[in-house]
Amino acid sequence: MQRNTVGKENEDISEFYEDNEEILHEAMVNAYLLIIGELTYEELIDTGSELWLPSGFDEQLSIDSVIEYFENTEDYEKCGDMLKVKKAIKDSGKKDALKDIYKRIEWGN
Repeated sequence: MQRNTVGKENEDISEFYEDNEEILHEAMVNAYLLIIGELTYEELIDTGSELWLPSGFDEQLSIDSVIEYFENTEDYEKCGDMLKVKKAIKDSGKKDALKDIYKRIEWGN
Protein backbone atom coordinates (compact mmCIF):
# COMPACT_ATOMS: atom_id res chain seq x y z
CA MET A 1 0.00 0.00 0.00
CA GLN A 2 1.06 3.55 -0.58
CA ARG A 3 0.22 6.68 1.38
CA ASN A 4 -1.43 9.31 -0.76
CA THR A 5 -1.19 12.77 0.74
CA VAL A 6 -1.22 16.26 -0.67
CA GLY A 7 2.36 17.50 -0.66
CA LYS A 8 3.81 14.31 0.84
CA GLU A 9 5.97 11.59 -0.66
CA ASN A 10 4.47 8.16 -1.21
CA GLU A 11 5.95 5.43 0.95
CA ASP A 12 5.30 1.81 1.81
CA ILE A 13 2.71 2.06 4.55
CA SER A 14 1.57 -1.45 5.36
CA GLU A 15 3.57 -1.19 8.60
CA PHE A 16 2.59 2.45 8.96
CA TYR A 17 -1.13 1.58 8.95
CA GLU A 18 -0.57 -1.19 11.49
CA ASP A 19 0.83 1.42 13.86
CA ASN A 20 -1.71 4.10 12.93
CA GLU A 21 -5.18 2.60 12.84
CA GLU A 22 -6.73 6.06 13.15
CA ILE A 23 -5.11 7.13 9.86
CA LEU A 24 -6.26 3.90 8.17
CA HIS A 25 -9.79 4.59 9.38
CA GLU A 26 -9.63 8.17 8.09
CA ALA A 27 -8.40 6.91 4.70
CA MET A 28 -11.27 4.43 4.47
CA VAL A 29 -13.89 6.99 5.55
CA ASN A 30 -12.55 9.41 2.92
CA ALA A 31 -12.71 6.63 0.32
CA TYR A 32 -16.27 5.78 1.36
CA LEU A 33 -17.40 9.42 1.12
CA LEU A 34 -15.82 9.81 -2.31
CA ILE A 35 -17.35 6.57 -3.58
CA ILE A 36 -20.88 7.43 -2.49
CA GLY A 37 -20.51 10.97 -3.84
CA GLU A 38 -20.94 12.73 -0.52
CA LEU A 39 -17.53 14.38 -0.82
CA THR A 40 -15.48 15.58 -3.77
CA TYR A 41 -11.70 15.60 -4.09
CA GLU A 42 -11.82 19.39 -4.08
CA GLU A 43 -13.72 19.46 -0.78
CA LEU A 44 -11.32 16.95 0.71
CA ILE A 45 -8.29 18.98 -0.36
CA ASP A 46 -9.89 22.23 0.86
CA THR A 47 -10.01 20.92 4.43
CA GLY A 48 -6.36 21.94 4.71
CA SER A 49 -5.36 18.82 6.58
CA GLU A 50 -3.50 15.80 5.28
CA LEU A 51 -5.40 13.84 2.68
CA TRP A 52 -5.43 10.13 3.48
CA LEU A 53 -6.67 7.61 0.93
CA PRO A 54 -5.95 3.90 0.43
CA SER A 55 -3.07 3.14 -1.93
CA GLY A 56 -4.00 3.15 -5.60
CA PHE A 57 -7.45 4.46 -4.72
CA ASP A 58 -9.96 4.39 -7.54
CA GLU A 59 -13.63 4.90 -6.69
CA GLN A 60 -14.88 1.89 -8.67
CA LEU A 61 -11.94 -0.47 -8.28
CA SER A 62 -11.60 0.11 -4.53
CA ILE A 63 -15.21 -0.63 -3.58
CA ASP A 64 -14.58 -4.23 -2.48
CA SER A 65 -11.61 -3.25 -0.29
CA VAL A 66 -13.58 -0.49 1.39
CA ILE A 67 -16.57 -2.81 1.94
CA GLU A 68 -14.26 -5.40 3.50
CA TYR A 69 -12.78 -2.78 5.84
CA PHE A 70 -16.22 -1.66 7.05
CA GLU A 71 -17.36 -5.28 7.44
CA ASN A 72 -14.38 -5.84 9.72
CA THR A 73 -15.27 -2.74 11.75
CA GLU A 74 -18.92 -3.86 11.78
CA ASP A 75 -20.16 -0.63 10.19
CA TYR A 76 -22.87 -2.32 8.18
CA GLU A 77 -24.67 0.88 7.17
CA LYS A 78 -21.61 1.93 5.17
CA CYS A 79 -21.39 -1.58 3.71
CA GLY A 80 -25.00 -1.29 2.60
CA ASP A 81 -24.36 2.06 0.92
CA MET A 82 -21.32 0.64 -0.85
CA LEU A 83 -23.25 -2.42 -2.01
CA LYS A 84 -25.90 -0.10 -3.52
CA VAL A 85 -23.19 1.66 -5.51
CA LYS A 86 -21.58 -1.63 -6.56
CA LYS A 87 -24.93 -2.99 -7.77
CA ALA A 88 -25.75 0.22 -9.62
CA ILE A 89 -22.37 0.10 -11.40
CA LYS A 90 -22.95 -3.53 -12.39
CA ASP A 91 -26.51 -2.81 -13.56
CA SER A 92 -25.37 0.17 -15.62
CA GLY A 93 -22.72 -1.80 -17.48
CA LYS A 94 -20.56 1.32 -17.65
CA LYS A 95 -17.12 1.77 -16.18
CA ASP A 96 -17.63 5.50 -15.57
CA ALA A 97 -21.11 5.18 -14.10
CA LEU A 98 -20.54 6.70 -10.66
CA LYS A 99 -21.59 10.28 -11.43
CA ASP A 100 -24.92 9.12 -12.87
CA ILE A 101 -25.41 6.68 -10.02
CA TYR A 102 -24.94 9.35 -7.33
CA LYS A 103 -27.98 11.15 -8.69
CA ARG A 104 -30.21 8.04 -8.69
CA ILE A 105 -29.47 6.29 -5.40
CA GLU A 106 -31.53 7.20 -2.36
CA TRP A 107 -29.28 7.12 0.68
CA GLY A 108 -30.45 6.05 4.12
CA ASN A 109 -29.08 9.20 5.83
